[in-house]
Amino acid sequence: MVNSGHSAWNENEEFSKKIVSELHPNVIVDLGVHYGDSTFLFCEAAMLEGIYPMIFGIDTFEGDYYTGRYNDVYEYTIKESYKYPLVHIRKETFRKFSEFCKENSISIDLLHVDGSHSYEETKENYELFLPFLREGGCVLFHDTKMEGVKKLFDEITEGKDKDLFYEFDNNYGLGVFYPKGK
Repeated sequence: MVNSGHSAWNENEEFSKKIVSELHPNVIVDLGVHYGDSTFLFCEAAMLEGIYPMIFGIDTFEGDYYTGRYNDVYEYTIKESYKYPLVHIRKETFRKFSEFCKENSISIDLLHVDGSHSYEETKENYELFLPFLREGGCVLFHDTKMEGVKKLFDEITEGKDKDLFYEFDNNYGLGVFYPKGK
């Protein structure tokens, strides 16, 4: 089991197995890695399923208003990533990674949005990567109990078919949305 002791994502371990089993993804993108728990849980889930997607963990590893400054997080995460052969940790901005996606015609099956938690930045991240999401792909929004993330999740799911989204009411909240259908 993955547990850096610094992440709120571990409560979603069983769900990570379920969503990976459901989607059988070829590409998983995790925006906001921190200590890597969510990224590594996706890898474990894929390997349990016997599938081998490319898993990209994207972060500047600088921290933000909500997380504070990162100290040795990048070094820790890189060291841990060697245990997870499907994971590619990239120390860069989300915008720079979106350029990589465009240049390489990346089609994302599972997108996890967990960068900054302000409404404006969460919306920017979602809109930046939505064009790369395949039909039937899924977007996860971590921390839907935080005002900015909750506002965006409610906004983009308003009026949508109830089969296309749901929200876990756990400690931090997790929104699940299929913006292009199932």
